[in-house]
Amino acid sequence: MTGQPEVNTALIIIDGDLYDVWSAMLVSAAPGVKISRADPSIFVSDKQVIETLNKRYDCILLASKLPAFSSVRLAELAHQLNSPTKLILISRNNADPEATGRLFHAFIPVEKLSSDRLSEALKKIV
Repeated sequence: MTGQPEVNTALIIIDGDLYDVWSAMLVSAAPGVKISRADPSIFVSDKQVIETLNKRYDCILLASKLPAFSSVRLAELAHQLNSPTKLILISRNNADPEATGRLFHAFIPVEKLSSDRLSEALKKIV
């Protein structure tokens, strides 16, 4: 695959200062993408998760450290609802790629996160 991935809309679910870094990498990986931001604290109920999935973002970048295991619940509901939204987990954990691959469309360890790595992941899943 060559060129830029076809990503028009994306949601980043992260707290703190990492949003600016992640959004800059995403814009570099997929120029023209419209990025929204969500505060992780809103994902405490299935209702908020379902409402987010119903917005049909092309992809969602999320951290594994979301409150109340929200990243796992979001992945679970995305599969149950057959959501077209692709989930990219970004984590410090040494997660088993086979296990994360069953829940998330892509997994990028924080220490390997870059525009190029994000672009590669997007090309594989969109």
